[in-house]
Amino acid sequence: MTRIFDLIQIDLLAVALILPCSLFLLASNRFPADSILLGALSLLLIGGVLTPSEALSGFSSPGVATIAVLYVTVAGLRETGAIAWLGRLLLGRPANMSLALIRLLLPAATLSMLINNSPVVAMFTSAVQDWSKRSGYSASHFLLPLSYASIMGGTCTLIGTSTNLVVDSLMRQSGYPGFDLFAIAAVGLPITIAGCLYLIVLGPYLISERKGAIEQFSDVREYLVEMLVKPNCELSGQTIQDAGLRHLPGLFLIEIVRDGEIIPVVSPQTIIHTNDRLVFAGAVDSVVELRRIRGLVIATGQVSLCVNIPVAYKN
Repeated sequence: MTRIFDLIQIDLLAVALILPCSLFLLASNRFPADSILLGALSLLLIGGVLTPSEALSGFSSPGVATIAVLYVTVAGLRETGAIAWLGRLLLGRPANMSLALIRLLLPAATLSMLINNSPVVAMFTSAVQDWSKRSGYSASHFLLPLSYASIMGGTCTLIGTSTNLVVDSLMRQSGYPGFDLFAIAAVGLPITIAGCLYLIVLGPYLISERKGAIEQFSDVREYLVEMLVKPNCELSGQTIQDAGLRHLPGLFLIEIVRDGEIIPVVSPQTIIHTNDRLVFAGAVDSVVELRRIRGLVIATGQVSLCVNIPVAYKN
């Protein structure tokens, strides 16, 4: 009896030491979260606190598997350009900030009911940042409301948040009936509607305007960069206008290098060919955004500081 009590005491002591240390490391952001959690799990397994079946049971949980599948789905949507297209379609050119919030929060909350809210925020964030640069609004007015709208939308369905899936899985393992898909909508939907109305009406007045580090400097340096159109590039065969390269935020296309020849005046109807080198000028943070276009890569070493760009090119 004493031996069993001693073993229990050792297990409690191990958990009492490992858990706070793990939380401290997670809060410090010095190491990747997955490395910290896997390290803690390994220590509990090696120390005999958990059996191998207990340690690996989480990886076979339907809730965890569902979350993983949702992340893969969102990654596919992002790589195909569907997310960027959705952002342009939803945000458009609203007349004021309240209309912009309506066009952002309602789709985000609705989409969070259908897929996990974490990837929803991740995929809308880049679209909001790009859109805010084009529209002249500060992204800070939209990112926080986006997060809260997505969280509230996730409370309406079983698959809306990771927490719902984990709780449902634990209930089923304990012998209780799990949640239906819309079992919690009776509570979540009214909260979501009220919360979105609050964010739309009062959000513009409560959230201060903040700028990123680069936006705080008025003399941001401009760079020249050559982007190579690979054979698998989605822009190949499109005109400059159709490809959306005429009004990039913080960037402008000054020339195209094709088969060793320079096309100095690029018209909106110029067709992009495979192996073209597109020469852009713009702020360094905007140049980085070009790499998000599938099949468009930086030509090796072709990035340089822009000293003087003719005004005609900027127009």
